[in-house]
Amino acid sequence: MLFFHKGDFFGELALVDGEKRSASAIANTDTKLSVIFKPDLDEYIEKYPKKGLKILQGIAEITAIRLRTLNEDYFYLRTRNK
Repeated sequence: MLFFHKGDFFGELALVDGEKRSASAIANTDTKLSVIFKPDLDEYIEKYPKKGLKILQGIAEITAIRLRTLNEDYFYLRTRNK
């Protein structure tokens, strides 16, 4: 189980590849959230390229961290079950 905190986000892959969001979450407490749709992000990037690049870099960094963690978890499970 993964817990998110203020400022965290999920569903970012849909902002990159335009596919349907594959992530979901359940809030344990009252929660405020914001939604960013790909067309809105694309428009923002076109209008503010430098700021848009920073956003995309942030998404890429989080995606890389999550993928590395997933790889480590997968490797751990594979070696543990042998």
